[in-house]
Amino acid sequence: MSRVIFIESGGVKLDALGGHQYRNTSETSHSFDDVDLGASSSSGLLVIGAGIIGSPTSEVNSLTVNGSSATQVASAAGGGRSAKLFQITGQSGTGDIAVECAAGATQWFLGLWKLRGVQSTTAAATGTKVGSLTESPLTVSFDVPKLGAGIAFMIGDVTGGGTTWSGLTEDFEITDAINGRGTGASLKFNTAQTALSVSATTTITGRGMLVGASWR
Repeated sequence: MSRVIFIESGGVKLDALGGHQYRNTSETSHSFDDVDLGASSSSGLLVIGAGIIGSPTSEVNSLTVNGSSATQVASAAGGGRSAKLFQITGQSGTGDIAVECAAGATQWFLGLWKLRGVQSTTAAATGTKVGSLTESPLTVSFDVPKLGAGIAFMIGDVTGGGTTWSGLTEDFEITDAINGRGTGASLKFNTAQTALSVSATTTITGRGMLVGASWR
């Protein structure tokens, strides 16, 4: 009698690489230099959250890593606040990330994660939330495949306090000296999650934007 043994891999490997913030008077582009892009990996997928706070029509338009264009995965924008998730392969070590926007922005936020061992570079699911004035919590829901990982990124106008995440584990939080905040969270799951609810609760004084996605 013969036996067939099925061995399932450990799934996606998830590395949170932290967040970055920049404030200026008003610009339509900004380059974050010497950013940690994670370990080298033939199966590495760099996920980047980019967010801005600017004039009423301002929105993140594009993002490049060392001059190479990243692919947009999810977007939430309104009232001069914009949060987007991008992804790109073939990037590791340290490098420069350039963000461009329309109409100018005064506050810029960046969050980074490295996924290794992904089966597909196409996101399994996404979720977006355009917050109304002072709305909190901001909540999105999306599926996460078995042995996959979920990532979320939020920006908004805030004063004081911190952000409480549910559904995912906070990786970083950066609050500007005036009134802006960028924060991100992620988590790997051993079992499939159907319509995973992810919330970010904080004191929103203007508007907040939340985006999330999953990969396997």
